Amino acid sequence: MKKKSILKKTGSFILAAFIAIAGIGAGGLTAKAATVAKTTITSLEGSEESFTVSFKKVSNVTGYQIRYSTEEDMSNAVKKTLRSTSYTFSDIEGDMTYYVQVRVLKRSGNTKTYSKWCTKESVYVEAASETESGGWEINTEFGTPEIPDEVQEAFDKAMENLVGVDYTPVLYLGSQVVAGMNYKLICTSTVVYPGAETTYSIVTIYADLEGNCEVTDITELEW
Repeated sequence: MKKKSILKKTGSFILAAFIAIAGIGAGGLTAKAATVAKTTITSLEGSEESFTVSFKKVSNVTGYQIRYSTEEDMSNAVKKTLRSTSYTFSDIEGDMTYYVQVRVLKRSGNTKTYSKWCTKESVYVEAASETESGGWEINTEFGTPEIPDEVQEAFDKAMENLVGVDYTPVLYLGSQVVAGMNYKLICTSTVVYPGAETTYSIVTIYADLEGNCEVTDITELEW
């Protein structure tokens, strides 16, 4: 009887050890936690009120999560989950140093598994430069009939979709700094039909920061 008891206890111990090793719980077999490989930041560049982070791709994963904070201990961090390996955070406060980390996400059913956060990197973000509207800068070289190249280019782009009247610049009057540039020119203007009289107009062109140009005003000169 004593031998039987010893065998029973030994068998229970072996079974318990097997359960622990195999990960068998009250609900049956459970999957062991997956190990997700870390990524590393490959590029971190700051500019005016924005920064762009790029990081190494990891195969067979669901996505990535980025976090950034102005605190070195990453407290109050802002997080962004995405699938690509690069992202630009814009419209953030400038004249600040930000700390950035990335981790890898792998999803299995309803279960999310994350890698450890990658090594923390820092980036300085500049404050936005202030562009103020200024007064008109008058062209004082009226003896020179040539139109500056950038003004001629803006004029040609703005006139591409204007039909019915031909405008030819003959005198560059000046420019104004806005969120882009305004240009004023005196142009000959001729309605497109035989025998039309040529008149003169002041034409205002606006060129935005993206290189788009448009006519914003045409004032016919009366002599």
